[in-house]
Amino acid sequence: MKPAAYAVMNAVLALPMRNDLAIDGGAHWGIWTKALTEKFGNVIAFEPNIESAEILEKNLNGTGGVTLIKKALGWVPEQKVKVMWRLNFKSDTSRISMDGQESIVTSLDSMGLQDVSFIKLDVEGFEYFALRGMEQTLLRCKPKLLIEEKEGLSEYYGIPTGEARRWLESIGMKVEQTFKIDVLLGWNGAA
Repeated sequence: MKPAAYAVMNAVLALPMRNDLAIDGGAHWGIWTKALTEKFGNVIAFEPNIESAEILEKNLNGTGGVTLIKKALGWVPEQKVKVMWRLNFKSDTSRISMDGQESIVTSLDSMGLQDVSFIKLDVEGFEYFALRGMEQTLLRCKPKLLIEEKEGLSEYYGIPTGEARRWLESIGMKVEQTFKIDVLLGWNGAA
């Protein structure tokens, strides 16, 4: 992770929040996951890429309070998708694609969680679909939410850049802070 990304993580985790349960959507190798356990104690980490999930498990060895779910967060539970691993010198990322290894989608709403305080969502352009699959959880729990909004990633799925943020604002969330490619949102009157 780049130094700027650590700065975002540290700034977000220093904010006052309820400390019930955190969600790490797109956990990758677990840097956020480990940091979230220190603040929240209980974390559910989602990582659909098999290689990343294996590294994540090794990195979390001995870290309590983490539940790893090897599925993609999305809108249609049990939908089968392909996850492609993209390895390059700038970043190692996975994205839903037409080819690659098969994974299953789950929605956060299908889990019926009652106590979500914070959600970090970095799913390489698939944010809109993951968010639509957690609408009831968002409305019920009113968590703070950090989403990646990197120009061009969501267009891969036919979703314009910024559409996830616009949808969140339409259900009552508001932007609290903008970092370079990450947006922190919260709710009026929520801690």
